[in-house]
Amino acid sequence: MFKRLRRSSQEDSPAKSEAKRRIVFVLPGFSKHPVGGYKVVYTYANYLARRGHDVTILHSLMLRGSRRLKSDFRLPIASVLAALRPFRRPEWFALDGKVRSLTLPYIAPSAVPSCDVVVATEVQTANLVSAASRQSGSRGFYFIQHYEDWSAEPTFIDATWTLDLKKIVIAPWLKRHVESLSQECELIPNGIDPDEFPAGGPTQDRPHTVCAMVSDVPWKRTDLVVKVLNDLVAKYPEFSAVTFGTCERPEGLAEQITHVTTPSRETISHLYQSSRIYLCASDGEGWHLPPAEAMSSGCAVVSTDIGGVRAYADGTALFSAVGDSQALLENVDTLLSDPALCQSVATRGLLRMREYTPEKAASNFEAALLRSR
Repeated sequence: MFKRLRRSSQEDSPAKSEAKRRIVFVLPGFSKHPVGGYKVVYTYANYLARRGHDVTILHSLMLRGSRRLKSDFRLPIASVLAALRPFRRPEWFALDGKVRSLTLPYIAPSAVPSCDVVVATEVQTANLVSAASRQSGSRGFYFIQHYEDWSAEPTFIDATWTLDLKKIVIAPWLKRHVESLSQECELIPNGIDPDEFPAGGPTQDRPHTVCAMVSDVPWKRTDLVVKVLNDLVAKYPEFSAVTFGTCERPEGLAEQITHVTTPSRETISHLYQSSRIYLCASDGEGWHLPPAEAMSSGCAVVSTDIGGVRAYADGTALFSAVGDSQALLENVDTLLSDPALCQSVATRGLLRMREYTPEKAASNFEAALLRSR
């Protein structure tokens, strides 16, 4: 299998256009469900393919440095399945047909296809990409979307951030951490597509008061979302809310609140457009897509004060301390009791997100990859 990843010498021999490159992204495994970081990588891959670049995405499950590698009994099973279905493509994202997608149990540096640019996309992929870049002479990049301390120890993460790879980060707080390690990086914020997440009507005309994404991942703090929404149900008899996510209905969520499991992109867009307020209770995020999508759809955002939301919503959202459910509740209450303020916050957020276009983000990402050494 590894040998089949290699291009033949005939494929490598033709002179390539100065502006076009062979680009390989390495992702940590294949996801059957929507994942924000994967969505960003797939979006950039599509853009690069449309621009004429030769793009391959490698999904590798067994990667050194992962806590999951030691503790998750499902990985060997997933690895066997990956070997049986190496050419599977995500069903939840429309990956361009020109983008190659390969899923493998394990990838050695020597098995990375011949390329001009190879991109690590997560802490587990960084050492592999660094080694592949050195062996092949390709340009190595590290696309940093979070501080992934759920996947590896902080010492391991920081060590990867000092590898001889060109770093691209998506948020100012990540840039500050890279620089604290005496490293350089380029900041390229994500973009939100207004066609995918168009603005809805005025907030006061929307049927749902609050919407929120929930998750089984502990640091996304579904427990705080449940507490805040349940308290609002108890306070306001006519209160209406909806939660959504790939997980099942959260335990203890009041029966008056609707939950949608694994909604389509169209359904998510509708939920944003029909809600006045988006609630985020996470302990930490890289550049958190759901609040940004909600802002693009005309929601007012209430969030914990984390770098992954502050990165784009500073001055346009109401923030509270991480873990403080009472402060989150009070901020939602403030918007509910003042419809004019709610609309003002929503409008400022909508205008802000129109500055973060996907074309701008993808163009800047391409420019970073093509920039001379």
